Amino acid sequence: MTPLASRRWGFCPFGEDLSQFAFKIYGQAETEAGIEAMARNWPLARQRLCKTLLGVIGLCLILLAWWQVWPSLIHRFFTMSIDVPGSLEREWQGEALILPQAEVVMAPTAGMVTFLVRDGQWVTPGTILAEIIDSKGNPEVVYSPIGGIVGFEVGISRNVGTMGARQRKNRRQDGDLVAAGAELVRVIRPQRILLRVYLPFQLPAFAQIEGIVTEMSTQHKEGAKMNWYVAKLASVKDGVVDLEVAGFPAEWLERKTLSVMLRLKGPIGQRVPESAILSYQDSIGVLLVTQLGYGFCQVEILDRSEGDAIVSGLALGDRVMTRPRLVMKE
Repeated sequence: MTPLASRRWGFCPFGEDLSQFAFKIYGQAETEAGIEAMARNWPLARQRLCKTLLGVIGLCLILLAWWQVWPSLIHRFFTMSIDVPGSLEREWQGEALILPQAEVVMAPTAGMVTFLVRDGQWVTPGTILAEIIDSKGNPEVVYSPIGGIVGFEVGISRNVGTMGARQRKNRRQDGDLVAAGAELVRVIRPQRILLRVYLPFQLPAFAQIEGIVTEMSTQHKEGAKMNWYVAKLASVKDGVVDLEVAGFPAEWLERKTLSVMLRLKGPIGQRVPESAILSYQDSIGVLLVTQLGYGFCQVEILDRSEGDAIVSGLALGDRVMTRPRLVMKE
């Protein structure tokens, strides 16, 4: 071995096993080759290491920012403030029976009647409607008690629980023989009519009813036009709703039915989405946002419909979580 090789790889001392010496020389050469390879690859490895460290730091910053921003996002998009009390509305549309408001004029005596007005004629209070000649030939004059439209149809039923309640039973004419106290004519009040609706469902006890009459008009230049008339609630009993309408077209008096829409209003309370209501320790309530975090508030559900609920137990300005399960553990 040359002196140069001896200095680089080490000299074999006397008495050392030749195989051990050869293994030492091979290991030194392999270590030196690895060091040279690491020296060549170090810039690439350092670049990858820097990217990894930057990724870890960025992930930590994102998690930290999310931890700080998440509560504010929840408060902004998943909470609501309790406003003034309100109620839920439902709508039902169907047919209503027209019952003109009329004053029934009775025959004051028995005899043969002669009418002095025409059917459908407008009269004022005190107008002479008819004359009745009794069996002795004595005339009896019949006056109109109110102003309105004279109708010769008598015996109209109003108490039948079907849409066919209005039935033409009799129509008066000159020469009719009438009994004392019999229905002679009817004087229809033109200012108001009664609309009777037979509901196909059980009306809730708490419901408040508002009625709207819809009438399709084809006289509009651009085609059909929907006219709306407000109806006032007159009475509700056993699923039968009576509505009063004023300021209606005169041709309604010749019709039997009209299309109506009923608005049913529920009880008044605080309105919240149904998703805000939860069950906690066998109680129904909502989750309120407080200064210390969140607090459970027990409420009573008064009404619910189409994803909303009316509850009691909340105060004006309370902030309610609309998705309480985002911050609560199951």
